[in-house]
Amino acid sequence: MCQLSSSAATRTRQTLQPWLNQHLQTQVNICKSLYSATLGEMLALIDEAPNSKLVLVVAHNPGLEYLLRYLQNPSNAPWRYCLATPVRA
Repeated sequence: MCQLSSSAATRTRQTLQPWLNQHLQTQVNICKSLYSATLGEMLALIDEAPNSKLVLVVAHNPGLEYLLRYLQNPSNAPWRYCLATPVRA
């Protein structure tokens, strides 16, 4: 199962719509807090989806950039094998 968490902002919902059109079984969690979320808040959100094979976060900078840098650092277990890639819409 895929867990998708998105900011409630109109632009992020527009960005994720093509994904949703192709992946109809995606569970979507709209989070107002993602608009200005910190690294810790984003990690907590990811931790809430332990049974998901794929977790997608559609959010904003600077929090999203902090999350990507954190996940790309191999010393940050348990994210050691995570590949995080920014996507530009």
